[in-house]
This record gives sequence, structure tokens and C-alpha cells, in this order.
Amino acid sequence: MINKINISRDLALLITRVIVGGIFVYSGWIKVSDIVSTVAMFGSMGIVAPLAYIVSYGEILGGAMVILGLWIELASVFLSILMIAAVYLTRTLGFQAYGLPLSMLGGLVAILGCGAGSYTINQKSKEHYICLGGCRGVSKVPGVCKVPSCAHYNHPLMKE
Repeated sequence: MINKINISRDLALLITRVIVGGIFVYSGWIKVSDIVSTVAMFGSMGIVAPLAYIVSYGEILGGAMVILGLWIELASVFLSILMIAAVYLTRTLGFQAYGLPLSMLGGLVAILGCGAGSYTINQKSKEHYICLGGCRGVSKVPGVCKVPSCAHYNHPLMKE
């Protein structure tokens, strides 16, 4: 018999967002705290100084947005682009170098795929309902699925 830990989807998403976002905020803060060294490190990889500033401050802002669940898609896409670039730039240095950016990318993809959940400051998400049938159809009217091809068309919806 397989035991299953029962955790709500929204709580799991909150925990994931706090961990992933927290790592980005901390990483960005480390870069900003010693921006001269950060610019020099980026320069040694052939990256111009303005991008060092964008990455450093972008990690702080993007990480905070992920934690709060505010504009989650925008923040996750931006941070995913940074992680794809980080994996690419560190690919020849071995897994210890690109492992963290790769795992952070995995967390961001999971957040993009599942959404922010209910525990966000973005009040708009509380006005939408998602279909229980898994079709990812969204409606502003509880109990009405808006995707005709879904097996649960016009069935009750679960609040996101």
C-alpha cells in the first residue's frame, strides 16, 4: 500500500513560491551588495555591465513577485530566461555549476504550469474558477465551465 501525503494544491504552490522566490531574492541581494564584483564577474563572461544590473535587480524584484504571487507569469518567464542563460553560460563547468540554475528553472516551470494558487496578494485570481475536469478552463461564474470540449462542461468548478 502506498501512503499519500495529503497537502492542498494552494499550500504546495505557496511553499514552492516562497522557496523559489526566496532563493532569487537572496541571490539578487548578494549580487547587488557587491555590484562592483558582480559587474566584473559578468564582464569576465563577456556580459556587458548594464545586463549585470538588470540581472541583479531583476532577481530581487522577480523573486519578490514570485513570493507574493503578483504578476506570477511575467516574473516566472523573466526569471526562466535568466536561468536558461545561466545554464547555457555554465554548461561547460560541470553539474555543480549549472545544477542550481537548472533546478530553479524546473521550479519556475512548475509555477508557470500550475499558477500561483489562492494564497496571493493578486486579488484578481480570487475571482476566477478553474474546472475540476482538469481542462484548465477558467470562468468568472462559479459552477459553469466555459470549455465546451471539456467532459465537465457546465459542471461545478473549484475555486483556484
